[in-house]
Amino acid sequence: MAEVVTLTEAKTHLRIRDTEHDVDVQTVVTDADGVIRAYLGATNDPSWDATSAPPPVKRSVLLLTAQFYEKGRGDDAMDSYVKTWDAIRSILAAWGRVPTLA
Repeated sequence: MAEVVTLTEAKTHLRIRDTEHDVDVQTVVTDADGVIRAYLGATNDPSWDATSAPPPVKRSVLLLTAQFYEKGRGDDAMDSYVKTWDAIRSILAAWGRVPTLA
């Protein structure tokens, strides 16, 4: 399964211009993609890739990628994580595809 965000898109989002951190960035993209897809549950489409994924899904993966890449950097790491998830839930709820508990 391909990620919904390319390495280039992630690096642009993170404002990284060199290739020194490509392996680290790709790792967090893969992790963030997996977490968002798991969060979407049955609403996830395994065929989504960087050209076919809905913009709210791509945005959510980019937000979580940034969170994972920057994790543990600063005293407000947990507050930042909570705010990131608040934003992700809002984006996906506006799109109408947030999983709900029955």
